[in-house]
Amino acid sequence: EFQSGVNGGDEGVDAVIWRDESLDPPKSFVYVAAAVAISSSRSVIGVYKYWVDETSNPQTAVASFFYPPINTATGVSKPTAITVDPDTGDVYVVGETPVSGNAQDIVAIKLTKGLAAHIEWASGGGLVQGVRFFNGTGDDNDRATDVMLDGAGMVYVLGTSRGNGTLDDLVIVKYEEDGDRSSTWDDESDGVGVRRWNNGSEN
Repeated sequence: EFQSGVNGGDEGVDAVIWRDESLDPPKSFVYVAAAVAISSSRSVIGVYKYWVDETSNPQTAVASFFYPPINTATGVSKPTAITVDPDTGDVYVVGETPVSGNAQDIVAIKLTKGLAAHIEWASGGGLVQGVRFFNGTGDDNDRATDVMLDGAGMVYVLGTSRGNGTLDDLVIVKYEEDGDRSSTWDDESDGVGVRRWNNGSEN
């Protein structure tokens, strides 16, 4: 069990260990993604970095990141998966968050190894630095379940999404290294970079 110091209401949902070979001597770290309770009806996505081999105070995070910012959070945001690029140390977290005008949307977050919002996923045009969203064609609840990297800079976010007239379909969103959805997957209804598989159920 870990303590973040934020209301004591954290619930760890996924973790990953990564060894930073650039340090002298190299050190191992564990990254934990957790839902941080702000109130009975509000939570944010918390990401924490701990030293695996630190013995002085192993429960103290050496870095942390929250989305959305705690003082602006509305509704329930929570992570479902976290992974680390083994070469760069970049951290990827996926989950769900409420976005204005929609229900829950898939959220993907790219962070540096120090847990800063990554500049490669730039802000602008309504986008937040280091953060990307997906709202399916059904404009209903969309939830991420996992995230994978292909070693060539591509990021694959797996989840479920309501389509037009369907229930929860399987969906994969493919992002380029710069955070744009990949144009190598043509638009089939949800925009470029998305593949949807209907589960055969309709409303």
